[in-house]
Amino acid sequence: SLLHSPNHMLSEALGRYGVPPVPTRSPPEGARPASLAGLRTWLAVLGLEAYRADVEAWAAQMGAISLEELTENTELLAEELPLKPLEKRRLQREGRAAAERVIASVAGDAGDAAPDCERK
Repeated sequence: SLLHSPNHMLSEALGRYGVPPVPTRSPPEGARPASLAGLRTWLAVLGLEAYRADVEAWAAQMGAISLEELTENTELLAEELPLKPLEKRRLQREGRAAAERVIASVAGDAGDAAPDCERK
């Protein structure tokens, strides 16, 4: 879970000793991290495209840097978004499986475009 990630735990521990958190660079206004590749597709698969801005804001607040990390917390995400009851159940029941398919698809597309590093 994001709240128990090594980075989060380290920041929390250092904070107890008065060490300020390391500032992070913010992406340009309107840009979304490349690591959330597949977010739009994932939301479309679930029929939740209307909540894209809310999901992106929640991901940024939680520190999720990938679709995989985001979907590790689908229960919490479902509670935080202003979803209708059926949308909430869909996210909770199908969110992870849909993300796995999208991630595999994105990885497959990236693999096709990647240069062959083994060639000599």
